[in-house]
Amino acid sequence: MPKYKPRINEKEAIIELIKVIPSYLPYLEITKEQHIAINTYLTLCLHQGEAMKMADFKSYSSEMAADFAEFYEAARPFMKSDSIFDFMFSSESDYTPNIGNLLAYVREARARRIKAHSDVEYENATYHVNEDENGDIIHRLSTLELTITIKEQTGDYKEAFISLENKVPEGFIKTEKLEDVANFFAYMNKYFSKYLKRELDPVGEAFYD
Repeated sequence: MPKYKPRINEKEAIIELIKVIPSYLPYLEITKEQHIAINTYLTLCLHQGEAMKMADFKSYSSEMAADFAEFYEAARPFMKSDSIFDFMFSSESDYTPNIGNLLAYVREARARRIKAHSDVEYENATYHVNEDENGDIIHRLSTLELTITIKEQTGDYKEAFISLENKVPEGFIKTEKLEDVANFFAYMNKYFSKYLKRELDPVGEAFYD
């Protein structure tokens, strides 16, 4: 996955979004019409130097405005935003979509797909997946007492970075919670084994990407 700068302005976000969408396309739930609409909208934004109001985009093409709005509405629950403007967003509004939030949504597509395919249930822990600024996937299991982090090396699944952080001074964890830890490592073993199998047998079954 492409590297990216963590903090950018709106114009840079527009350029970055145009650049990264093709890389994340396999992980996005997006139709051909929505993809065309987004690319058209971003190109128009780039030419005017800022995000375009949806009402103006609808004047350009009502069909593409509707396709864009449909994609944005589906993505909005996953965006980290409580802005009233996002809740008032529509294909006819005088508001602009939040390009920064949309960019973050696209960048998190692969991590969302990986987490969605995990069939492991945890009793006393939470499983998180995210992609860092270098495009590396990070898996994290968190309990009240500890956090286990496994970081992939993109393109090399023979090694992974693993760390364990104790959150209690004594460093003890209830033995009943070890089942969650064991299930997490069993899942990660299966996860990496699938990738390694694909490297040895490129014609074989792919995993999540």
